[in-house]
Amino acid sequence: MTTAEKEALVRECRASGQSARAWSQAHGIPYTTYTNWSKRVPRESEEVETPSEPAQQWAAIPAGCGEEPSPAKGSPIRLTCGSWTVNVERGFDAEALTGVLRAVRASCC
Repeated sequence: MTTAEKEALVRECRASGQSARAWSQAHGIPYTTYTNWSKRVPRESEEVETPSEPAQQWAAIPAGCGEEPSPAKGSPIRLTCGSWTVNVERGFDAEALTGVLRAVRASCC
């Protein structure tokens, strides 16, 4: 059996939703043989290279586009996206806010 055929079988097993043991048994492949093959085939999530630091993205917000008047300097900021509301108070932790906004973006957008 070629390497490409083994890789195809490993991907088929992973996509099946079955345990590797059950899938191997159903296909007449010894479980230990399958596990040896699977060690050489990266998972889908491992194949995609991700940058070490995600690029920042900024959005232009035209003045006066909101329904409420602009807050006074030093006032809290409220960000709403779907069912999420994030209140940013004075003296916020920028790193923590970045993490929260990434989670909101992944959930809402």
